[in-house]
Amino acid sequence: MDILVPAIMAAQRDSGLVIYDHGNEKLSFVEGYRTGSGSASKEADHLLLTATSQTNGVRTYVTDEAIDLTDYATLYIEWLNDGSDERRNRSYCVVSTNKTANQDTYNARRYREKTFDFTDTPDTVDISALSGNHYVRIHAQGVDGTSAVTARVKVYKIWLEK
Repeated sequence: MDILVPAIMAAQRDSGLVIYDHGNEKLSFVEGYRTGSGSASKEADHLLLTATSQTNGVRTYVTDEAIDLTDYATLYIEWLNDGSDERRNRSYCVVSTNKTANQDTYNARRYREKTFDFTDTPDTVDISALSGNHYVRIHAQGVDGTSAVTARVKVYKIWLEK
C-alpha cells in the first residue's frame, strides 16, 4: 500500500485532495495536543472535539502523516461550533510543520470565537505561501474565566485545492 499512496495523492492533486469527508478519513486523524478537561471522538459523520474552560481545556485532532502542500493554495473546512456562545469558546484550524504543538504554533490558521455554523461557503485557510510537509490540526479550546464555557467543535469535511 505504501507504494500506491504517492501515486494516488499525485493523481488527486489535479482536482484537489480530500483529507476528511463526513466520517471517511482519506488521511488518518489522531488525537494531538491536549490539556485540561475535554474529549475527542470520531462520530459516524464528523470529528468531535469538546473542551471546557474550568481547566483551560484544549482537545486536538491532527493528521497522522504530514502532507506536501507545495502544489496547493487553499485549505477548505466545513465545521461548526455549537458550544457556549461566548468569546472564550474558540475553534482553530491549523496548518503547521509541528504535529504536537498547541493552537498558537502554526504556519497558517483559521481562528474563530463563539459558536458558528457553516453555510454553503466553507471556511478557508490560505496556504499558498507554504511548501513542503505540514500537518493539519483542529483545536477546540475553552478559555478559563469567571463562568463555565464549553467549546464543541464538529468537523465534517477538509480538503485542499490549487
